[in-house]
Amino acid sequence: TNKLDDAVVRAIGEAVSNLQDNGTTRAIVLRSEGAVFCDGFDVGAKPADPAKKRTRSDFESHAALVGDTLWRIWRSPLPVVAAVQGRCLAGAVYLTAVCDFMLTTPSAQIGMSELKLGMAPPLFNIFPWMMSYRAAKEFLYLGEVVDGHRAVEIGLATRCVDDEALGPESLALARRLAAMPDGVVKSMKRSVNRRW
Repeated sequence: TNKLDDAVVRAIGEAVSNLQDNGTTRAIVLRSEGAVFCDGFDVGAKPADPAKKRTRSDFESHAALVGDTLWRIWRSPLPVVAAVQGRCLAGAVYLTAVCDFMLTTPSAQIGMSELKLGMAPPLFNIFPWMMSYRAAKEFLYLGEVVDGHRAVEIGLATRCVDDEALGPESLALARRLAAMPDGVVKSMKRSVNRRW
C-alpha cells in the first residue's frame, strides 16, 4: 500500500519546491499509482538501524518533516489538485486538506482512522474551517470513513467524479488553472489561505 514514510514525505516536499521554482509549471496534480491513494503515515516504519528502537525524537523529527511538507504545499504559489481514489486515510487526509482542490470518486474511503487507535495528532487541523462546525466534529470525533459523495457534502472534497473520470477530470482542472492569466491564481491562493 502507499504510505507516507519519511522518504515519501520528503520527496513530495522537494517535488513541490522544484516545480514551483522551475519557471514553467503552473499547476500540480497530486495522485498515486494503483487502487489506493494513501494509507497515511507509516507509523510502524523501522529505523535505519534495525538494532535500534524508534525514539520520541524520531517521531518528533517525522512530525517536523510532515509539517514542513504540508506548509510547502499550503504556501506554494502553484495550485495543487489532489486526485483521490480508493483509501485516503489518516495522514493522507491532512495531505489532501492542504491541497487547493480535491477530486475523488464515489468508492473512495476517506477517514481519520488513527483516531480509532487512540491517536489524535495535532498536525494541520484545518478541518473545522473547511467543514461546518457539526460536520467537522462528526468527522474528527468518530474517525469514521466517508465515501466520495459524503466527502463533498461535508466540504472535505471539491467534487466527486466517476472512477474512470478521475484522471482526466483532475488534469482538465489543472489545465484550466494553468491557463489563467499570470499571477491571478497565485494572488487568490495567497489571499484565501491568509484569510483562513
